[in-house]
Amino acid sequence: MKSILPASSTARYALMTRTSLQVSYACFFLVFAVVFYDGYQSKYTVTEGLFPLLVSMGAMVVATLLGLVEFSIAPRLHVDKPANNPRRFLGSMALCAAIIAVGLVALTVGSEVWRVAGYYSAVWSAITLGFAFIPWLPHKWWWWLGLAVIITVFCRRWGLWPPLIGVLSSTPTTLLSAWGMDVIRELERSRRLEASLRVSEERLRIAQELHDTMGQHLAAISVKAELAKALAQRDDSRFLDEIKAIQQLAATSTAEMRQVVQGYREIDLSVEWYRSIELLKQAGIEVRAEGSPTAVSQRFHVLAAWFIREAATNVLRHSQATHTKFRVSGKEISVYNDGAHLPVGPPGGLDSIRRRGEALGTTVTLQRDPRGTFLVTLGLPEQREA
Repeated sequence: MKSILPASSTARYALMTRTSLQVSYACFFLVFAVVFYDGYQSKYTVTEGLFPLLVSMGAMVVATLLGLVEFSIAPRLHVDKPANNPRRFLGSMALCAAIIAVGLVALTVGSEVWRVAGYYSAVWSAITLGFAFIPWLPHKWWWWLGLAVIITVFCRRWGLWPPLIGVLSSTPTTLLSAWGMDVIRELERSRRLEASLRVSEERLRIAQELHDTMGQHLAAISVKAELAKALAQRDDSRFLDEIKAIQQLAATSTAEMRQVVQGYREIDLSVEWYRSIELLKQAGIEVRAEGSPTAVSQRFHVLAAWFIREAATNVLRHSQATHTKFRVSGKEISVYNDGAHLPVGPPGGLDSIRRRGEALGTTVTLQRDPRGTFLVTLGLPEQREA
């Protein structure tokens, strides 16, 4: 059987909040009406008190219906806070205020039976204003205090404390429920924002890893394609080996692209260290390596591996280097080349590595010399001994 409750937990909470306010308010009205009727019939006969009784009860029923409707459509008691209708709201509030005014007039100048009827209808309509309308007004606390003052002035001779307590407790009760709804709404907004951020982070991860992974493979394919072309032009049979290597690189690129998208991509610092050096050597670049990847703390291995891959890819794609130097230690990793004669574009992949390393305390610095040398360094924070 299909549930009639909303699917969202926040929407269910909003429905329960509105329902609990309506039920509490309706029960309060029933108790108030029973007390009124019991006291009324003990003083007046049907002949002399029937019409004032019906008028007063009718006015209280109208005020109650207005309050119940307002609880069901008040924007702050809904998840999406629908737009309110000012004319409807002000019209309902004006009708309640008119009932109060008529009741107070009867309380002041009417006969005794009409004074009793006016007293109860005015008090209940004031409680309705406090429960269902004043909480949504600007300067609500001034309205609330003003209503309490009016009740105090006009009703002090007819039993002050019950109506005053009802008025004073009405607005805070509704506002407490509205505040709870505001908290739940803010939590829902935070949950949606967190989900959106997770999606954005995953998209950014895929974009960055595709850039870092495919960039190096494409650069390697380009180098090997140039080599295969040169060998083929000399009728050197070794060009077939280069074609096979290109095929292998393409297959590896496809497999790693799937791993990136599925979130299973793993990268090893030592593998990237030796692979990058070998790739640059195959491109005809002299490579000098200092240090060992084992000097890098384990917590920086993944970031350092991406840094080395990106730095080596940039040497292949954006420089005319003839000499490079890789240097690694426990404090930093640097890649130097002597072919940065072309204008340096945006940092791109290195900038994404810098952002990823902020949580770990690492830094990425770029230094370019007018003579065409370029040095990029990944600074590693010192590890404190436990």
